Amino acid sequence: MSAVLKTRVVLAALCLASGVAVRADESPDRPWRLAGFGTLGGTWASADGIEYRRDVTQAPTGVAGGAGAANVDTRIGVQFNYQLGADWEAVVQALSRYRYDGSWRPELSWGFLSYSPDAALTLRGGRLGLDVYPLADSTNIGYSYLPVRPAPDYYGGIPMQSLDGLDVSYIWPLGADALKFKAYAGLAVGKAVADAQGAVFDLADSPLVGAYLEYQGEPWTARLGYTQIRVAHDFPFPDIHDALRNGGIPGGPELADRLSVEGKHFGYLSASLGYQQGALQAQLAGSYFRSDSDALPPYYAGFALLGYRVGALTPYLLLSGARSPDSHPVSGLPPWPMLAPLENAVGKMFESNLNNLQTVGLGTRWDLSSHIALKLQAERIHGTHSIVLWFNDAAPGDAFKTTVLSAVLDFVF
Repeated sequence: MSAVLKTRVVLAALCLASGVAVRADESPDRPWRLAGFGTLGGTWASADGIEYRRDVTQAPTGVAGGAGAANVDTRIGVQFNYQLGADWEAVVQALSRYRYDGSWRPELSWGFLSYSPDAALTLRGGRLGLDVYPLADSTNIGYSYLPVRPAPDYYGGIPMQSLDGLDVSYIWPLGADALKFKAYAGLAVGKAVADAQGAVFDLADSPLVGAYLEYQGEPWTARLGYTQIRVAHDFPFPDIHDALRNGGIPGGPELADRLSVEGKHFGYLSASLGYQQGALQAQLAGSYFRSDSDALPPYYAGFALLGYRVGALTPYLLLSGARSPDSHPVSGLPPWPMLAPLENAVGKMFESNLNNLQTVGLGTRWDLSSHIALKLQAERIHGTHSIVLWFNDAAPGDAFKTTVLSAVLDFVF
């Protein structure tokens, strides 16, 4: 990547992600700025009965069975910034994307006040992007990263993308490099589909806290972070919970408590390492998810990304995967024939939230201009379980393979 283009790409990504809009044709004397970003995409998947999705916040109607669709990656966002003074700024960002309910209804992704008394300290309050993993608050800005989409095996299992609350960040200069600390707290914002009938798992009103420490240097970057959430609402399966609690089944109430997520804690631990020197760029990341509920077993996830720029083209290799522990929860219910339907429902709950898959992807990014990039990507996915892929005809636990082909046009304006 040339030095000029590299600088413009980095500035575009960082400015949009931090709430500073980019418009080359605006007067610097204006207190307001308007910017936007978007992706026009098409995705095709080969396997029958397995819907390919970008993340768990999308409806279970992705792409499958040799069909193609534009709903997986297509999105459009606009952002308005207003400078209230030397230290204060208001930022509003609206986004339209394929949602959990199958609609494209616009949503408020950001809406906050920012206070920066100097270049080192920033405090923000309102609706904020959620930095659970590296770049997690800017996953909707496709132009800001190399592949077609952030690795679903790694990023796709997060059911929330925003929080209503506060964050504070501070940057310490280290010569030409810097060390950044950021902490945040508030209430989660996010919804995910829980079953084929459209029942919704709502993270609203769930208290959340987190922090990360990031080294920003040349050519290396590194980050370590942790986020914890206490879930305010249970999974939308009242019939199962009622039968276990009130059906007079030995061990039923105990199992209901094990399966409940209300009042339980989820934790996201992440670490990443990045390298960029000349035409070469690489990123390695790993994470661990834990919960206090048997309904969401812990899992490990990670990805490795390697790209090399040749002129306007950047071919890349993407490897990713996620895996739950080999020992899975058991219901402990009595082996009574009359309990077979309930046992089956509990078993499906266990199976649907396990992870065991690997992805190999090859692609290329073509920077058509300083504001537009075309990306082509082919992936081969195999495994037995996934919390992101949606299993219709195929049963979780059966070995599967699918090929996914994608083409997207990313832009900022």
